[in-house]
Amino acid sequence: MIFSSLLFFILSECFCRPGLCRFLAGEKGLTHKEERIGHAFGSYLRADAFLLLLLWGLSFFPFPYLYQGIGVLFLIITFFYLKKMVIILRKTA
Repeated sequence: MIFSSLLFFILSECFCRPGLCRFLAGEKGLTHKEERIGHAFGSYLRADAFLLLLLWGLSFFPFPYLYQGIGVLFLIITFFYLKKMVIILRKTA
C-alpha cells in the first residue's frame, strides 16, 4: 500500500506541473483544456495517495468505522473530481 501511494504521488506530480506535462507531451503543445484536465487528474491522484497513506496508517486500529469513513471520503473526492471534469468539458466544448 505504501508503494501504491508513492506511485500515485509521483504521477500526481507529473500531471500537476505544467513544465513536466509539456515535456511529456513532446513536440505537440498542450491546449488549455488538456492542461486543466491534467491538473484536475493530478489533484485527484494526490488526494487518493493521501487517503491510501491514511488507510495504511490506521490499519493497526481494529475499528471498522475508520475504514468506512475513509471509503466515504474516497467517494466524496471522486464525486467532486467527476463534477470538476464535467465542468471543464462543458465549458471548453
